[in-house]
Amino acid sequence: LRLDAGGSFTQQRNVDGTARNFPAARTALWYKRGLAPRAYVTQTVELVPNIETAEDYRVNAVATLVSPIARSLALRVEYQVRYVWSTRCATTICPSRRSSPPIASSRPASRCRSESIVFLVPPMESVVMRRSALAAVLLVPGTVLSLGAQAAPTARTVQAAVAPAEAPVTNFTTDLGYVATSGNTQVSTVNIGERLVHARGLWRFEQTFGVVYGENAGVENANLLRAAVGAQYQLRPRVALATGVLFDRNRFAGISRRTEEYLGLVFRVLEAPKDTLRFETGASLTQQLGVDGLRNNFPAARAAAWYKRTFGANAFFLQTIETIPNLEVSEDYRINSESALVAPLSQKIALKLGYLVRFDNLPEVGFLSTDRIFTSGLQVSF
Repeated sequence: LRLDAGGSFTQQRNVDGTARNFPAARTALWYKRGLAPRAYVTQTVELVPNIETAEDYRVNAVATLVSPIARSLALRVEYQVRYVWSTRCATTICPSRRSSPPIASSRPASRCRSESIVFLVPPMESVVMRRSALAAVLLVPGTVLSLGAQAAPTARTVQAAVAPAEAPVTNFTTDLGYVATSGNTQVSTVNIGERLVHARGLWRFEQTFGVVYGENAGVENANLLRAAVGAQYQLRPRVALATGVLFDRNRFAGISRRTEEYLGLVFRVLEAPKDTLRFETGASLTQQLGVDGLRNNFPAARAAAWYKRTFGANAFFLQTIETIPNLEVSEDYRINSESALVAPLSQKIALKLGYLVRFDNLPEVGFLSTDRIFTSGLQVSF
């Protein structure tokens, strides 16, 4: 715990061309809490009052969470709140939302403040965006995080064969993420996922479920759902038979509902202490209903690759890619890719960053061919 006190001299230039120079005082509090080896959380709060104008002061708060991935690599998540109070806000100039000249505003002084929420992952650079009128913006390095009309993850990309368990083993994992902005931009997005795996002898059963829901100014702009149930039977030490049923819905990609029943083989190509590589191949039957009411039932093939790189205790990188061609229409095929980075905070809680790309070479009429999703949040395992 540390306490800082001192003074400063500020030179400030505003977007309307006006300039301000003034002396200021500064008082700050810094606190650090260790959670695990090289994992910690820090909290800082500082007050910066204008010495010449008592009504002009700033309050800044920063909360940081750091979790190690490897010896020289860590995942960092940062949350910032910046509050500005000044009587000058009552006569501020507010830029119009369009390209028209700025217009005068008589907003109350109490609303002239800003908040920023920032996710940083070193060594990438990030830009903190400010929004007036209680604005909170969630950023990832160089990208504004928006999960609007995006596709949900494919459940099959996370399934893989495992060695037979001597005794029944059950694992449960859930992912939680939340995005919120307010003020000039009002967006909220929630993503929830869960995965249940039960291994018994030569059998392995898996159930997954995930939802991404978002609103923009109170209007729904994302409502994605996916669910899957599957089973695998170990035929040989490195070969397993896999089958299951998948369901997904993404109205903002033109899909009212899609159900797939699949059957295939899983090959464990590499099983090293830090590297795991698996290939999957098989076929499926697809029943698809578009938002326009058009039904499309067809057989499809499937080929997939699954790679996992372990950095340390419970820290790993995961990459999957799959292609699903329609066997009746050669131009109709899909390619799905998922990248995930997990950094532990404790034995059961971890930070997770995920990036998914879903490509449909023959999308529904009026919709784009590629959807991208970036998620960040907590992962809890039992």
